[in-house]
Amino acid sequence: MVSPLWVDAIQVEPSQSTTDTIKVYHLPAIDVFGNLSPVLSTLEPVIISLDRKLTRNEAAWQLENLPGMFTKSYGGPGTLQTATIGGGAAAHTSVMIDGIPMNSPQNGMFNLAQIPASVLESIVYLGHGGGALNSGAALSGTVNLGFRDPSDGVTISAGSYGYRFIEGGLSNRGYAPGIVIGRMQYDGNYHYDTNAGRLLRHNSDSQQ
Repeated sequence: MVSPLWVDAIQVEPSQSTTDTIKVYHLPAIDVFGNLSPVLSTLEPVIISLDRKLTRNEAAWQLENLPGMFTKSYGGPGTLQTATIGGGAAAHTSVMIDGIPMNSPQNGMFNLAQIPASVLESIVYLGHGGGALNSGAALSGTVNLGFRDPSDGVTISAGSYGYRFIEGGLSNRGYAPGIVIGRMQYDGNYHYDTNAGRLLRHNSDSQQ
């Protein structure tokens, strides 16, 4: 535990100015003593195992509730979505998929919207700098996303703003690798009422 601060003495001397309303306070040097906490020197990763397929909102909730993590979304599912750690820039947050760095060599960022939430199986989170281990993109921290093995079945979902999602998968049969095929479409449109009647607002759509 870090010891408390203390000051040996405080010397108060009158100012040499011509007025008596201003005083100058001279403080001696302050010495700080303490021991480095072992928790700070060996930060352990936060490991989240997902026992089922997640929706897009559930995956965003898992990331946003990590300590020090902040996700930015610039609109609907088709827009840029980035992750930052500890107030750093998105280019200083390393995003990996099964240990493979995915940050763009052009701008240093990674768009999380490119990953279907249903394929996630685990999240390994390092909320501190790891540039020596995970490249210079990990100055703020690292997020390693693990993908689940394909499984037999079909998933269909729909929602507001013209959201539609379908996914089908075949597991590994022993003689061939598994496969997952899916499609997501988001229209982004919605109706609203005016004095002239009910109108349709057209926004940017997205397909994946």
